[in-house]
Amino acid sequence: MERRSLLPLLVLGLLTVLAAGAVVLGLSEAPATADLLVHNGAVATVGASSLTAVYQDGTTGRYVRVEYRSPDQTTEYLLKDGPNSAPVQTQHVPASEAKSVLNPFSQLELVTGFKAQGPDFVAVSSATPFLPPAERQAVKGTIRFVASVATGFLVHVVESYHLTIRTTTPTGTRTSPRTGTDDFKVTAIGGEPAPGR
Repeated sequence: MERRSLLPLLVLGLLTVLAAGAVVLGLSEAPATADLLVHNGAVATVGASSLTAVYQDGTTGRYVRVEYRSPDQTTEYLLKDGPNSAPVQTQHVPASEAKSVLNPFSQLELVTGFKAQGPDFVAVSSATPFLPPAERQAVKGTIRFVASVATGFLVHVVESYHLTIRTTTPTGTRTSPRTGTDDFKVTAIGGEPAPGR
């Protein structure tokens, strides 16, 4: 009786174990589905040919309507009383800064760890990546992001921040808290009402 070699079976077993390990590693390293939905929605929204959004500043309570046209035209309207009120002031944003009005949407590409909560996605991040480099030593804290995605577009972002600001004066150093919530709602994309509106 001829004896078969065990080598092919050992090689096959080893390849099976390696393949299973690669699958497990790939799944553990892949971005979460919620992160992909938010990131892809941010890319779609920021890449739109035109966009209209209403922003409420959490510090002042003021509402601003932003009208953006790719690649470099932005007009901001300070609104009188609320998101649907008449404008009281108009400002044309310089072309070099026009796309910066989309930062509330584009910055979500930096955030990971989103979890689905009802129809929204929620994540908490250190505030540091979103601060100008000159402020990173003096400001610490977190930002809680709530993002809504509709038909592939990021259409609503709420940022709740809890910060501690350190200031140094000739009399010493002190820290003070700052909290607030900024709210960004897209009302139109490409000249059409935003999805879900």
